[in-house]
Amino acid sequence: MQQGPTPWVAAGSSLLSFKFGAAIPLVAISLPSAGLRIPVAFLAVLLGLALTGWLSADLGQLSQRSAVVLMVFGGALAMAISYGVGQLIGTTLR
Repeated sequence: MQQGPTPWVAAGSSLLSFKFGAAIPLVAISLPSAGLRIPVAFLAVLLGLALTGWLSADLGQLSQRSAVVLMVFGGALAMAISYGVGQLIGTTLR
């Protein structure tokens, strides 16, 4: 019987994948002009989340497809809600 990854392996893989996944939107938001920052950041974050989900699942020996779908869907939903609340209360990024 093959056992799954240990909690330490899962924690380490999450640490590394989040660290590298966070670099993508950080770089992407600093490059475009002010008018393009939000859409570029949104797409870069989705790409970072997809890579984070894939890498953490790969290192943790879990289903990559499920991890990617969960990370991208959850992240897109969280960003949409945050953006919507910001629009409702009048807070915007420039």
